[in-house]
Amino acid sequence: MSESSTKSGGIGCCTCIGIVFLVLKLAGVQPIANWSWVWVLCPFWIPIAIVVAATIFIIIIFERTR
Repeated sequence: MSESSTKSGGIGCCTCIGIVFLVLKLAGVQPIANWSWVWVLCPFWIPIAIVVAATIFIIIIFERTR
């Protein structure tokens, strides 16, 4: 019998947008070349911020139910 395995994951939407912004910033394409590095790298830290916010929310919910 053949075993088939599927892998999920890969590159996400935020990562794609972040790579595009990074390349455009480094290439000097306007108006992205004028953006601050914080905003260019923003798509990379948005998923982290969502996880942190969800974790804080879950902790608050568990603390209120005790």
